[in-house]
Amino acid sequence: MFDVTMGGADSNAYSSPQLAQEWFDLRLNSESWSSATQTNQECALVMATSQLDRLQFVGEPTTKTQRLSWPRQFVPVPDPSGIYWGQELRLREHYEDSNSIPNRIVEALYEITLLILTDNSLIEDTSLRQFKDLTVPGVVSLTINPNALPRLFNKNVKGLIDPYVKAKGFSVPIQRAH
Repeated sequence: MFDVTMGGADSNAYSSPQLAQEWFDLRLNSESWSSATQTNQECALVMATSQLDRLQFVGEPTTKTQRLSWPRQFVPVPDPSGIYWGQELRLREHYEDSNSIPNRIVEALYEITLLILTDNSLIEDTSLRQFKDLTVPGVVSLTINPNALPRLFNKNVKGLIDPYVKAKGFSVPIQRAH
């Protein structure tokens, strides 16, 4: 069952098709959204929410009973107006509202939703499809497929959500063992 209750125990999407429609009305090349049935729109929103929820976000969930990662508390605003320095520490006074989902997260949700509706093979394992040719006989010869499938989290989506994820740029911080 489709549930967009903010912070709900059974929520499975961050936005409804009605709210998404307002955003898609102003976006170019959103025919895949417009031509989809409401059921397919709901399914795509659920799948996109699921993909986003696999990330580790900064801050903490607002309640212990919420099913999804957002809303969150203690999440710094990416572009705050009130940053100041004190004793070599960067101090903040602006945090995201702990009872809402930031616009950047919602926009990323819509972009992922559109990518899923445009090419639903994106949710499959695309790693091997990136290669056009791979041979091993001598050592290895690799030819990259110029028509490879796009990634689910493209540069646009990454740019929107990067300020909120723990691993910036989807890289994993490495610590040297002592």
